[in-house]
Amino acid sequence: MSDEPQQPLPPPSPPAWPPPAWGQPGSFPPPAPGVPLYGAPPYAVPPKTPDKAIWAVVLGAMSVLLSCGFFTGIPAIVVGRKAMKEIDASDGSLGGRPWALTGVILGAVGSALGVLMILGFAAFVALVSTIDVEDPYEVTPRETAMRSEWVDACQDLELGGESGRCGCAFDEIVTQVDSFELELMLDSMRFGYLSDAGEREDFDRAMRACS
Repeated sequence: MSDEPQQPLPPPSPPAWPPPAWGQPGSFPPPAPGVPLYGAPPYAVPPKTPDKAIWAVVLGAMSVLLSCGFFTGIPAIVVGRKAMKEIDASDGSLGGRPWALTGVILGAVGSALGVLMILGFAAFVALVSTIDVEDPYEVTPRETAMRSEWVDACQDLELGGESGRCGCAFDEIVTQVDSFELELMLDSMRFGYLSDAGEREDFDRAMRACS
């Protein structure tokens, strides 16, 4: 039997067990929300945009694009200013201030355009009311003189008899021919005859209408 001391045996290697899952005994708790994982920077939750800021943009766009004018422009200004006050007083928890400011600007522009449209329409109405529109049925002084000459020539030619019928024929002729043709017919009557067949036909038609 040897007297040499025996070497101690090496310690056994640890078993290759899988790492414990979350929530099981011996596992570490999961990271809290917002805590960086593996050195990543923490993420920030974006601030919420209030509904008033969105409504301010919608009303302002309607005021300009749909020509609603101050009917939606003034509400856009009021709602947008309220949204800006809420955002400024929220200490960063609310966002969307550019939206609210855009709604206020669009509302102001739409309201100004609406006022200009009303002023332009009023100026147009005032301008039209000052225009003297000639009445096509108004008897001019020249037509009055021509009527008197027509009646005298008609009686001299004994083409129509009484003056009332000749005057009625003149009123009928005026609605059928223009002033140039009427002048030519009156010139022919001054010379005592109606040589043109068309003139005679127009005259007879007018006399028949007054019979």
